[in-house]
Amino acid sequence: MVKAVSIKELRKYSKAHSKNNNKELIKISNNKIDDYNFGVVKNYLLNEKKYEVYLFAETEKEIASSLLYKDFLNNFKSNIYYTFLILIIKGHNKNKVLKRISFFLK
Repeated sequence: MVKAVSIKELRKYSKAHSKNNNKELIKISNNKIDDYNFGVVKNYLLNEKKYEVYLFAETEKEIASSLLYKDFLNNFKSNIYYTFLILIIKGHNKNKVLKRISFFLK
C-alpha cells in the first residue's frame, strides 16, 4: 500500500530540467486542495524544439517541482501526458493526490 508523503519527501524526486529562459508556457493547470496547490505545466523549449511536461505540488512554505518530468518532440504525445498528469491530481483529497503521485514516482 502506498502512503501519502510530504512535499519535503517529494522534492527528492524533483528532476533537473531545462532552466533556460528561452521557453514558452503553453498551458498550466492549478488545483487548490486544502492547503496544497497541485498543478501541471507544459512548456515549449524554443532552442531545443521540444515540449516539457511536469507536475508540481506546493504549500505556502514549500514546493516540489518537475515531478514526473518528461520531454517530447511531438506535441500530440505531450498533450496526452499532460492530460494523464491532470487525471492524477484532479478530483481527490490532498492525501489521495499525494498517494497517487507517490505511486508513480516509485
